[in-house]
Parts: sequence; C-alpha cells; structure tokens
Amino acid sequence: MGSLDESRRKVFEFIDESTEEFLEFLGEYIRIKSVNPRIAVETSDGPAEVKTCQEWLYNTLDSWNIFSKLDKWEVEPGQPNIAAILSGTAKGDGESLMFNGHSDTVDVTAEQLKSWTGPGPWSGIVKDGRVWGRGAGDMKAGVAAYLWAARAIAETNTKLGRDVLLTAVIGEESGSREIGIDSVMDRGYHAPLCILAEPSATIAPVNVGEFYFRIKVVGQSSHIADRHLAIYPNETGVVGVNAIEKMMKIIQSLQTLEREWGLYQKHPLMPIGGMTLNFSIINGGDNFSSLAQSCEVVGSVLFNPSLSSEEVIAEFQGAIDAVCACDYWLRNHAPEVTIPIVLPVKEPVNMPLDHPGISAMCDSFRDATGKEPEVTCMSGTSDGNYMFERGQAVITYGPGGGADSRIHGSCESVSVDEVVEACKTYAAMMLRWCGV
Repeated sequence: MGSLDESRRKVFEFIDESTEEFLEFLGEYIRIKSVNPRIAVETSDGPAEVKTCQEWLYNTLDSWNIFSKLDKWEVEPGQPNIAAILSGTAKGDGESLMFNGHSDTVDVTAEQLKSWTGPGPWSGIVKDGRVWGRGAGDMKAGVAAYLWAARAIAETNTKLGRDVLLTAVIGEESGSREIGIDSVMDRGYHAPLCILAEPSATIAPVNVGEFYFRIKVVGQSSHIADRHLAIYPNETGVVGVNAIEKMMKIIQSLQTLEREWGLYQKHPLMPIGGMTLNFSIINGGDNFSSLAQSCEVVGSVLFNPSLSSEEVIAEFQGAIDAVCACDYWLRNHAPEVTIPIVLPVKEPVNMPLDHPGISAMCDSFRDATGKEPEVTCMSGTSDGNYMFERGQAVITYGPGGGADSRIHGSCESVSVDEVVEACKTYAAMMLRWCGV
C-alpha cells in the first residue's frame, strides 16, 4: 500500500505542476470544431473539422511517446476513431482498464451564437475558473482528463501492473454506433471494466434506457360546417373524424401511464419519477377549415435501468390499445406506431451495485478530492448503453455534469476544478485498479 500511496502522491504532484499545460491541451482540443457532420446546422462559424480534430489528437498522443500502441481507423470516411494503450508489466493479460469518450460535438446554432456572452464557442479560453467552448462539458474535458492522467503516470515513471486502454470515438452525438463505439469493440478493444467520461459529476453505474417513437392517426376529413355531424347523433351518420382529437385521447392515456411509472417504477439509484415520456413534435391537419385528416406525434421514453425495452414497449403499446378498445373509430383504424425511430433502442446500463469497480471508483474519487462521492443513475443515455448491451461493464464519471455547464446550449463551459479533480480521479483509478 505504501507503493500505491507514493505513486499516487507523485502522479498528483505532476498533475498540479502541469495544470497550465493540461488546460492548454484541452483548449486546443476545444478550438478544433469537431461538429458531428450528421447533425451539423448552418451557422456562420466555419466548416466542421471532425477528421482534423481526431488527427490532431492522434498526432499529439504520438508526440508524447508513452503508448505501446496507437491506433487510428475509419468506418465512415473522414471520421476516425482512436485507441491508445499504456502498457502494464503483466504482458499477455490483455487490457485491464478501459476509458472511453467521444470527440464529436453538437453544433452552435445561429440563435445560440447571438446569446453567447462568455468567451467564444470555439475559444477554449480559461476565464473565471472555467474552460469555455462547445464540447468543453460534452465531453472533451473528460477525454482530455483521462489522457492527461495516463501521461502523468508515464511521466513519473510509475509502472502499472496491467494495461490501460484509452479510446476516443466519433458518432456519439448522432447515435451512429456502427461508425464509432461498435467499431471499437469490433476491432477487439475491451476490458473487464470501462470508465466512460461523459459529464456526470457523480459516479453512475446505471443509466436509463431510451427509445424514440412515432404515432400516426388517420381521421376522416370534412368541412368545419359538418362538425355537428361528426360529434352528435344524427340520421346522416358520422361524416367526419378529427384525427387531432383521436390523438389527444392517445396522448392522455400515455400521460396517465407516465404518472403510473412515477408511482411504481423505482430503482435504488434512479431519482423518483425518473422514468418519463416526452412528446417532442406534433403535426396535424392541413386545412384551416376542415376536420384534421391525420395527426402525427413524435417523442421519447427514458426508462428504469432494471427494465428491458421489450417490457416498456409492451406497456406503451398497451396504453394505446386500451384507447382503441373503447373507441369505435380507432378500433377499426388502428394507429400506426413505429419504435424505434431516429436512433436504435438504447437498452439501460444496470451494473450490479456490488461490482468492485464501483467501490474502486468511489475510493479513487476520495483519494483525488478528499470528498465523499455521490453514486447515482445517469438520467440520459450515451455510448455506454451500447457498450453494456454488448457485454462491456461500464461506469460513467466525468466533469461538467452540472447545470452551469450549459451542455449543448449557449455559453458551454466546464469548471477548471472539476477537470483537475477528474484527471486525478482517473489517475487514482488506474493506479488502484491496475496495481503499481
């Protein structure tokens, strides 16, 4: 244990003494506009530079001359992934600890540019104790922190017992798993445990699951003057059906289900009411003087880590079927329900709460910060969901999880203290998990 304590002291001293250089490394990383090209929007701020960013990162890591292996590959042209191995002394035992994060970011919209009051969105400037710019929180600070932690271990001549594998992928922001995180695992990179550096500020061994849905309802168009014939008994019969009204019944049923989830769906780490259903887009009708011929709604569900998507989708469909069973029109004109849309279903991350990686991360956080860690459930999803689905044990912990980071919004930034704490926590975890 004395060797571990001494190694940790040296590594922490290196991080403290090199903080300015570390922050410049992070700033340069932010200054390269690595907007995910699949979700880029038109702004006046120049072209996306995902390939430039990843090539810069690869060349920078190569210049450190500390890795036994440095790998770069593309599944989709112009979007490279990176893997680096910091070798331990136990040759042939494989990578014992993995770190993962993504270099792609969302764009800065024209409206966000107008309201951006701090240092510019691609500045990477340190001001008021924070590092500013798009991707500072999500999630270049986390990636830079675990890379610098590896450098601190190497530069202090600290010899780990097992390998550390460090990966930086693309495609996360668009959910393009096949060109990013899936290709990492397809290429053979895995470990008994992966630390995902997504912004959390807490240690999160569980993540909610997620899927997006579309519901389409058809009605029967008629003139608004025939409205009374559509809703009151008459000799003519039903001459029109307003699809918007039928959709309202479905929405109300799903909202009731959401409230039931809030009452009955619980997980030890998920906030009460953390299983939610959101309606994001609704379109209905095409003529201001007619009953709506059709209505469509798009939304999402975030669900309890202890459930499978199959179970949740069955309840979701059941709430729609219950409406249809009591509605003559919908019984004979069933809504069209499509799940998933936009992105593949993300099954939840549900690590066993007695997994040794959780206690090791908690101890590493205490070593680095002197504070007591908070163990929680991630309320959003990430590449970690895809990794866990494929059998990779994963725990999320990264800087920038608070509301003040304004992730994906105007004036995104991350606290310098959080970034340094994360770097030390990652280094402590490498030492503790891999051995000295």
